[in-house]
Amino acid sequence: MSDPSTRMNMRRLRAGNLESATPAVEAGTVPTLDALKRMLERAKTDDEVGSSHLMAFSLRLRLLPVSQWGRVESPPTAELAAAVVERMAEVDAEIVTIAGSVDRVRGFVFNLGRRDDADNVANRLTLSLRKPFEIEGQLVHFDARIGVALLSDLEDEDEYEAAEIALAATDESTPYRTYSPRLRQGVERTDLLRRDLSSAIAEDQLLLHFQPILGVVDRRMVGIEAFVRWEHPTLGEVDRPEFLRLAESTSLIYGIGQHVLVRSLEQVAAWVKDGLLDQSTLWVNFTPAELLRADFKSMVRDCLAPGSPVTLGIDLGEGPALKEKAVCDVVRALALDDVRAAVDNFGGDFSFLRELARLPFDTLKFGRSVVGGIDEEPDLATILGVAVDLANRRGLLTIATGVETIEEYTILEGLGFQAIQGYLAAGPMSPSDFEAALRDNRWVAPSP
Repeated sequence: MSDPSTRMNMRRLRAGNLESATPAVEAGTVPTLDALKRMLERAKTDDEVGSSHLMAFSLRLRLLPVSQWGRVESPPTAELAAAVVERMAEVDAEIVTIAGSVDRVRGFVFNLGRRDDADNVANRLTLSLRKPFEIEGQLVHFDARIGVALLSDLEDEDEYEAAEIALAATDESTPYRTYSPRLRQGVERTDLLRRDLSSAIAEDQLLLHFQPILGVVDRRMVGIEAFVRWEHPTLGEVDRPEFLRLAESTSLIYGIGQHVLVRSLEQVAAWVKDGLLDQSTLWVNFTPAELLRADFKSMVRDCLAPGSPVTLGIDLGEGPALKEKAVCDVVRALALDDVRAAVDNFGGDFSFLRELARLPFDTLKFGRSVVGGIDEEPDLATILGVAVDLANRRGLLTIATGVETIEEYTILEGLGFQAIQGYLAAGPMSPSDFEAALRDNRWVAPSP
């Protein structure tokens, strides 16, 4: 790399380019691809930069303390700009060109000697930019995402567009990605799904499925979980986690959650009315972000008919969000309306288990990650038994989800689980298939 004096010059270049490269770019906007390409072409004319790789960045700004699901954005300031540039200077790489505003930085050209340098620089920059800043007396945190386009890998592709595609494929667990034609296909599919998801509800493409929850002792149904699936008109059935991730990245998740709640309550109430079910608990999945909407409690209460034979249960995936006071306050408020709440996909975190005594959840659903193959791992069974015993003694309903074999069931029964859910009993079923199973009483009854 360069010597110290060169790096000092690069720092000055960076500080200057941050402003001069974007004279017409307002805070929070992205410069045009044409402008970025012109800068790239200028950089390519420098012999020292001829073998550069292109990196595109997305920095989402959040001021702390802020809820995990909200974002308080602050206009870029001179102090913030200087701090970002200084932080980038900590990474041992020559940034030749910078383009973009402080909170949406796009367009970096790096002078990199080897292909591996791109991953190294991206990783170190991500870690560096995710460390908290102290700006004007406030603690500022960046969620840094990086898209990388290696010029040596590109043929007719647009360099900045390729980097943008790589950037679009990043997520929380993979904060930087490198462009490839296959990645482009995935991003194009995601864009198509994102566009079409908004009309999926209106065009009745979202389909409900139901899965029974059986008591371990008498093997009678003690609850039902509702799932949503998307039947895309051209792509067919879309993987549930795929489209739910898309929905969660937009406000569409709220409409989908309400749709599932209303339709599933109507369906289960109809089965009870027809004598196919006794009073039952219906479990519906929500995210913490949905619970924190101002109208969530009123929306749930409006859906619950007075004297309804259906008890509603809210499934919330295990995570730090469940400890947030705002989330717990919503759960406690809805408990006054006899709405239950479960920690879903619990993975055996004992530190979380110890805190359950002060949290307003009445049900613990152990996920497949700890239940699957338990008949082959005696040590896991011992640890899980301690967790189940602790939860039972605290008055929680313990459900083992993802149960697939008689062997698993036998051990889980011995550990004290109160209910099971999984393909051993039945997988998620369409309303018509579920109704047929109710009429025939044909649930698979596991026997020890």
